[in-house]
Amino acid sequence: MNEVARTITVDDALKGNKKLTSIAIDSINFMESDKTIKRIAIHTPDGVFYTIGSLTYWFSSLTDTGYDFIKADRNVLINVSNIREMDKGYNKAYFSTENDAGCFLSEKGYAKVKAKIMKEAYNVKFLESPIW
Repeated sequence: MNEVARTITVDDALKGNKKLTSIAIDSINFMESDKTIKRIAIHTPDGVFYTIGSLTYWFSSLTDTGYDFIKADRNVLINVSNIREMDKGYNKAYFSTENDAGCFLSEKGYAKVKAKIMKEAYNVKFLESPIW
């Protein structure tokens, strides 16, 4: 019997801690490929962690096990389940309302994420930033 993984192993070596730890997949807001360090940066409410592999690998692995990730840009996977606000003016997704830097999306990625949110009826607020 196959059991679905609920955590992944990461490190925060860029902060000087080379110790491996596990984080809950549900806590991941987005993942981005950082080619300068050849790692995947994993953004959570608790900070940024790192793992190895490609975004293609992580996208397949996460979606095949039932997690709701979308490729929102060529180097970004976003966890649709954690989005709280979307801003069309900046093509940006936010995951909480306090001190959240958010995640930039491509125009095509924004449209894909919005379509998924509308189809699945997620509780997400849509913002329209002023165009100066």
